[in-house]
Amino acid sequence: MLKLMRKLFFLVCFFPFISFSQLDEEEINSLLNDATFYAGKFVSPATEAVVYQASSAWMFSPKKRKNWDFTFAVNNNLFIVPKSNRKMNISNADFENFHINGLDPNDNSTVTVPTAFGDKSTVYLVGTLTIDGTEETFETKVDGINQETVYYPYLQGALALPYGFELMAKYSFKNKLKKGDYQVYGVAIQYNISQHFKKLTNKNWNIATLIAYNYENFNVDIFQSSNSTFSLGIESLNSKINSFHGQINVSKTFKKLEIMSGVVVNSSNIKYYFNGEPTVFDFSSLFNEKVKELYKTQTIIFGEISGRYNFYKNFQLQTTFSIGSHLNTNFGIQYEFN
Repeated sequence: MLKLMRKLFFLVCFFPFISFSQLDEEEINSLLNDATFYAGKFVSPATEAVVYQASSAWMFSPKKRKNWDFTFAVNNNLFIVPKSNRKMNISNADFENFHINGLDPNDNSTVTVPTAFGDKSTVYLVGTLTIDGTEETFETKVDGINQETVYYPYLQGALALPYGFELMAKYSFKNKLKKGDYQVYGVAIQYNISQHFKKLTNKNWNIATLIAYNYENFNVDIFQSSNSTFSLGIESLNSKINSFHGQINVSKTFKKLEIMSGVVVNSSNIKYYFNGEPTVFDFSSLFNEKVKELYKTQTIIFGEISGRYNFYKNFQLQTTFSIGSHLNTNFGIQYEFN
């Protein structure tokens, strides 16, 4: 809070069009609190989904391969959004400055609004800001991306190294959503455990472990729909996610078909940033200082089931289902250079 007050003092003193007499400090703080609260609740289901997508389907196979063999894959990922993650409830009691349009400010009835995954909102939030003694009122609402499923394609490669290690990387181009975009890329190292247990490999059983780093950048429009001349000047909320995960997988091969299952543990560090063009005043530095309160580290655990089929020479088809609090599906076509 001390840093926030220092930034506010700097803004008020040195921005050429603003003076202490023009802005009410208490109102600004209440707006910061309300916008940050709403943004966190709005985007939280989406950031968890992005983590699921980035962490799923890393491992092609637990098998140990010949040194310097290379596998290239084109993957297609489809995340199924639960209905419960597409909406959230709010009331006037949640806010200090805002109140819900159509309700008396003292009415704490609950209304339903979309999360980042939801559809268009019909609920306007009304806020006030006193400028040079005059109370300005503005209205804004927040629409979701309106998608029941989220699809993204990406490229992935794996290079077999000596001693049963395998170096892997994945990369997706920036994927456009209806109201935003996101991008995922990462690297991983895999190690074959079953090479130390010949009885397992002789019976076509294989075990491997993998450690991966993922970077996810998710950007979604926020506070854009406004029917007043004054607005907050916030157009989007950017989520930058650094995540590490470990997993262990076991597979059994039946001629050309390999069945695999495993467990993934992911720890993600999530940071948020507001972006936008200022209208009357530029509050971006204040909002981005306040939104640091939403920074968090989260851990998720989920299971994977996968089937990999050698359908033609060096070509493989692979389907993976990641199952936890969410369902993520992945389909890939692979070619093995050996």
